Amino acid sequence: MTKKDVIDRFSHDIDNLLRESGASDTPDTPDGYQTDLELARLLIATDYSRESNIKHTLKRQLLERIEDKTLASAEVPGPLQFIKQLFTHSHSVRESSVLPHRSRFGQFIGLAAASVMVVVGLMVVVWFVQPQAARSFLSALVQIIMPERESSQQLSVQWTFRGSDGISVAPATDGNFVYVVGNSGDVVALDAQTGREIWRSETGLTLDVPPTVTEDRIYVGGAAKLFAFDKFSGTQRWQADVELAGAPAATNSTVYLSSRDGRLLALDTANGAPRWQFQSSSALASAPTVAGDTVFVGSQDRHLYAVDRETGQQRWRYRTGNGVASTPLVVANTVFFGSNDEFVYALDTATGDERWRFRTGNDVFASPVISGPTLFIGSYDGNLYAIDVETGKERWHFETGKPIKSTAAIEGDTVYVGSGDGTLYGLDAATGQLLSQFETDSQLYTAPVVAEEQILLVGGKGQLWALNRTLTPNNPVAEPASSDDLTPPGNGTFPFTPGGWYVTGDAQAIRFQGHIVDESGQPVDGFSVQIDNGSRTLISLPSGPNHWQPQAEPGQWEIVVDNPQANSGWWWLTAGRYACSVEAAFDAQCAQFERLSESVKVEIVAPDETVINADWICHTACQTGVTP
Repeated sequence: MTKKDVIDRFSHDIDNLLRESGASDTPDTPDGYQTDLELARLLIATDYSRESNIKHTLKRQLLERIEDKTLASAEVPGPLQFIKQLFTHSHSVRESSVLPHRSRFGQFIGLAAASVMVVVGLMVVVWFVQPQAARSFLSALVQIIMPERESSQQLSVQWTFRGSDGISVAPATDGNFVYVVGNSGDVVALDAQTGREIWRSETGLTLDVPPTVTEDRIYVGGAAKLFAFDKFSGTQRWQADVELAGAPAATNSTVYLSSRDGRLLALDTANGAPRWQFQSSSALASAPTVAGDTVFVGSQDRHLYAVDRETGQQRWRYRTGNGVASTPLVVANTVFFGSNDEFVYALDTATGDERWRFRTGNDVFASPVISGPTLFIGSYDGNLYAIDVETGKERWHFETGKPIKSTAAIEGDTVYVGSGDGTLYGLDAATGQLLSQFETDSQLYTAPVVAEEQILLVGGKGQLWALNRTLTPNNPVAEPASSDDLTPPGNGTFPFTPGGWYVTGDAQAIRFQGHIVDESGQPVDGFSVQIDNGSRTLISLPSGPNHWQPQAEPGQWEIVVDNPQANSGWWWLTAGRYACSVEAAFDAQCAQFERLSESVKVEIVAPDETVINADWICHTACQTGVTP
């Protein structure tokens, strides 16, 4: 895909959004501004290049600019002037009156008194309207004013595993063994207590959906095939041609598959022979869920489908406002799921009638989990929500600051969730109080897997951690034992963040390139970008002209990797500072690299997606780069 193809496709998507939203190109009124914000939310949720897997970074940057009201110019991959106007247009506040000057102390006293009156008034009103909500509000207020003691749990590393090329999806476990699918196409069984390898089987294909384990089988697959292995020996039993959209759902006799070509399939577990198939109008996006005599599955066509388990005939379908990638959860006679229209839904399993819906602040990719009367689900707005199962009302929410894409896990009275900020949070299920946290150096977008006192966690750089959960009051969280692991600064922030990103193609080489700029858009020299695919790590020359590259443009950086076919796959990009000697020859494999950003995961697909154009924004200490 060329840069022009990306721009043309992006422009076409924006044209459609303009027609859907009815937004004008000159938002001069408050109403128009709100319309533009809704348009921008649609823009962020739009897959402007389905061939590309790096769009999430741009989405996040756009969303942060909207939410923070920092309407500075933003680089957007598209020629439409409207999008630039959206982030540069000045929206003035209308003054209705002029207030007399008051001292700072007087302003503080007035504000404090008004705040107390508002809080008390809200409590009185809410208590009569919804007593349960009032108690939740009061509980949250008490936690703010009189916070409880810090972490009451400790997460320590029991063992780690990476494999030959890293891991991208959550593992599965039966309690005795942990089953892992690697980026290299290997299927590996590990001893759950020690991490020792028990057996390994090779498929030679990309495996990008989590495995499913039954009493005697493990099912794995991805964009080309489904494989059935004996879970004790690793012997392949059979395979089927299908592009999996999510993890299979299996019973004793039938395995159910959601396909990227829109088919829901039922295969015989003994030999993979087809039993039936159901065709939706677009690609399926969630894993299937089997409950009673019905299979539930979400689709990119905005529907949740309920299909007869025995015949494959549609029972009903429910339309949401966007694609459904959240795997449904069925409890009693209600099916729960999220949608990329920002809502969480509860429907009657027999009829598809809506019981309630709950609105979050962004797309909901995560799947729900339930413990007792509470449903837990994360949103791309960075919050984990605790929702009353019966009423759909919020009990509490916990803000991580970065998108939550993975499903939470529950162990006893603790709910665990990973966030795009690279942290696994352990929260009190009743109150949302933080009990423990485990920090990594990359996004956590795969679901944690809980088995007794063990938590299995896959990081964004391909590492699997087996964490031991113990009750040790007020002890600090243990650091990862693996030498591959890096710990971000304690405040979870970095001086560099991703800027504008897009992808193009070059059949001759893989090229990582871009510019480093400050918040005003001025070039920043002296900083490097590290690329890592799990087996190979390279560092770019410091950005801008220097004695190693005197002809470079200000702020420019670049790394070229040969043999696109052999080096395709997942890479992680990190901005930082080269720390080896500047007097000697440049060492692209220098081990002394000071990381100054989170690591961003991108995929190289030869020959169409081999050029990653990635800019970085420096926010602080931009004059401290290396000056060779």
